[in-house]
Amino acid sequence: MKTEFKHTKGNWIFKEWEQEGTNFYHIRSEKQFTDLIATIHRWKGHIDKREALANAKLIAAAPDLLNALMAVYQDVELQNAKGGSDELNVLVQNAINKATNAK
Repeated sequence: MKTEFKHTKGNWIFKEWEQEGTNFYHIRSEKQFTDLIATIHRWKGHIDKREALANAKLIAAAPDLLNALMAVYQDVELQNAKGGSDELNVLVQNAINKATNAK
């Protein structure tokens, strides 16, 4: 599977900031920390801090998750060539398409 998409390359990291009773988790490129990728806001009393932190970690892990998923796809394709099931391949391909906006 060859996908053509552009996203911020490299490892993504997050840093927590607090301001006026609100926590922010800024997700940025590890190489170019000035490039903001996403921000998770947590208003005290409205959003659970553990949930906001988990969301920030999930977003920061996105490039690693996509790379792992693409490796699984390649492995599943090899298994399918040997007569394996196609079901996992479809699930993996759908997830990659969703992440890369590929059709």
